[in-house]
Amino acid sequence: MYLPHFKYTYTNNQRGNFKDFKVLIDDRWLHHAEVKYRIDVQRGRWYVQMVYVFMNNPLQLLCRRLESYDTKAKAELCAKIFQRGIQRDARGTLKSNPNAFNICPN
Repeated sequence: MYLPHFKYTYTNNQRGNFKDFKVLIDDRWLHHAEVKYRIDVQRGRWYVQMVYVFMNNPLQLLCRRLESYDTKAKAELCAKIFQRGIQRDARGTLKSNPNAFNICPN
């Protein structure tokens, strides 16, 4: 799935804390996570990011930048291939609830 509404700023030049590695240490939740992808454009390159959303707690997610491509069509094709290969659930029955937060736009 393409996530156009998901705003994620990515910076390389900041130092992380040890608590940031807690996600990688406690990685059992990745077995019960839905895998989505996000494609954004920066300086003429299309970047593919994989987003892992935990089924029991949608606020717990993990984003990983994979590759950059020349065209949007290539990026979407490779994102779908990566998504199929990465997801643990081959049938696609793990789906997160997009209305889990009950956000009112008023």
